[in-house]
Amino acid sequence: MDLGAFTLPVMTVLGGALDYGSKIAAGNAAVQSAQRKQVGANFAADQLEVNAGQQEAAASYQIYDLNHKNEIGLSRVRALVAMQGGGSNDPSILGIQARINAEAGYREAMALYEGQESARGMRNQAAATRFMGDMEVADAKESKKYSNIAAIGSLVNTGAKMTMFAKYNSPLGI
Repeated sequence: MDLGAFTLPVMTVLGGALDYGSKIAAGNAAVQSAQRKQVGANFAADQLEVNAGQQEAAASYQIYDLNHKNEIGLSRVRALVAMQGGGSNDPSILGIQARINAEAGYREAMALYEGQESARGMRNQAAATRFMGDMEVADAKESKKYSNIAAIGSLVNTGAKMTMFAKYNSPLGI
């Protein structure tokens, strides 16, 4: 009996099985890798959400601080006017106080806007990061489908080789 006649079909079947298995494993590995990336993307997105909340809190504190400084400024104006013997209802004093309040209101509104805008940007970035993680997984699942099709093709190809081998070079004389 010719040992080569048995070796070729065994190697063909083994090669086909390994090719099939490697394609299935590659598809599974792609999905697992994408899922790990998605976990990382979700973690980064969660951190961005936390940072957004901290940005809003910082803006709130900045508004509180500006309001406090405004009150100190107004108190100083009242004290200076009283030291000079003026009244707090004097039109020029009321005008100064109005300008100080207007400036403080503007600064507070800007601090609020900047904090909210920064937080909104971070939340949008978080959403985009999550979306990228989701797309990574979707792409990997799609890739796995094609890898599975290639694996099936490998089995069909091995079957065709074995059929040809059996037809033209059967060691059993079939």
